[in-house]
Amino acid sequence: MPRVTDQRTRQFLLVTGEEVDPSELPEKIEIYDIDGAALSIPRGGRRTLTIVTEVLDEAIDTGRISSRLPGGQESGVLNLDAHAVMFTHIVVDKPCRLRLYTVAAKRDADIDRDRETDPMDRDGLNTVPDHGCISEFICITTMELENIPADYLRTADLTNTLIYYQIDNYDLTSGAVTVQLTVKDMEG
Repeated sequence: MPRVTDQRTRQFLLVTGEEVDPSELPEKIEIYDIDGAALSIPRGGRRTLTIVTEVLDEAIDTGRISSRLPGGQESGVLNLDAHAVMFTHIVVDKPCRLRLYTVAAKRDADIDRDRETDPMDRDGLNTVPDHGCISEFICITTMELENIPADYLRTADLTNTLIYYQIDNYDLTSGAVTVQLTVKDMEG
């Protein structure tokens, strides 16, 4: 049986198999689990966003992967086609470092940060700048990673659907880097 409150947005508890008259439904429906917690329902299915860089110079071999210096770099813009997405899967075809940012200015300010420094400590230990780095991956080989825990990518504001990226080539050969991100839309 539907449970309706007096709130501005009515709340319905839908039970499997129970029919609800569409004329009784409000403009917005909030769905709850059996414990009464609100459920977040993605508005769309999974889709893949692809970044392909220009040809990037090879990395500088120091004899150890842990100290290898990046070769070519590329900064760019990625259109999410949504204000927020759940990031669930990544595939890279070359060793690289991928960083995603809310705005271009924060990406540009963070380009020279070495891979061993946490973005929170970029300006010194425990300085906690507003670094804007929303995700960072350091891939020392080709990689495919599924079910990335809790990576929720959101644009800086609701007026655009863009996020900004920085890719560094860590491969010992030059070439384009291809990154595929599988996402689920969370906000339109």
